[in-house]
Amino acid sequence: MDLSVTKSKTETLDLTHSGAMRDPELRHNVEKWWAHQRQEAEWAREDRRLEEEAERIRLGIRAGDAETGEEDGDLRAKIRRAVRELGKIAWGWEDRGFSARREPAPVPLSQTPNSQPT
Repeated sequence: MDLSVTKSKTETLDLTHSGAMRDPELRHNVEKWWAHQRQEAEWAREDRRLEEEAERIRLGIRAGDAETGEEDGDLRAKIRRAVRELGKIAWGWEDRGFSARREPAPVPLSQTPNSQPT
C-alpha cells in the first residue's frame, strides 16, 4: 500500500473522529463503544488459554523479556518490524534495537532526521 493512501486514510479517520466528537449523542455512543473495546481487550490479555492459543497459531502478543531471553510474541514482533520499516521509509529512522526492550536506545540529536547542526 502506498504511503499517500495510508496518509489519506489517517486524515479521513481524524476528521471523522473530530466530527463524531461534536455531536453529543454520537460522542456518547463512540465513548461507550471504546469503553466496551477496552474491556474486551483487558479480558483477552488476562486469559491465559487465549494467550496460549494465540501463540500456537502465531498471533501472540506477549512482551518479551531481555533478562530471561524470552522473545516477543509472533504478532508483536511482526508489528514492531512493520513500524521500524515504516519509520525508515517515512522519516529515515534507524533500527535502534527494539527487540524485547521496553524503550529504544537513545540516539544522539546529531543523528535525528530533523536535527540542526550546532
